[in-house]
Amino acid sequence: MPLFQGWRVEDASSRARLTDEGIVSGSDDEVNFRSKKAQEVEDLRQAMLAHLDWQNTTDTPFISVYKDMNRAKIEATRRLIAGKRNVVIHEILVGDSWYGNIQFRSVPKLMNTLGERIPQYAAHMAEYEVFLHCIPRECVRDTLTLF
Repeated sequence: MPLFQGWRVEDASSRARLTDEGIVSGSDDEVNFRSKKAQEVEDLRQAMLAHLDWQNTTDTPFISVYKDMNRAKIEATRRLIAGKRNVVIHEILVGDSWYGNIQFRSVPKLMNTLGERIPQYAAHMAEYEVFLHCIPRECVRDTLTLF
């Protein structure tokens, strides 16, 4: 039984992309999910707010993954209808062997910890987990290509 199972929707314009290493975020900026230091908490808060804003043009250190396969399929369909190319859904499985080596958090819980609400324009993000920097290739179990 995996510790986490989720689905990542990706297209040709996605900032976090599947590579030989795994799914890698668009930025290697350092943020700390566990820090209590005021500046590091503020850096994390700013990075999350930027990540939630799809109009933002700055890469973030996060990779969004749906917790629900049906929500991922809806998002993939939306992207196809919008004319996006190379639309794929990656199944992500994080097992015991990766526990502690991958950092990820529930978006609602993380935002609550940061004293923030999920902005209305990003309400769909309540369905997400965010991974920090990389989802190792070994955790990408399957890929469905939709075009």
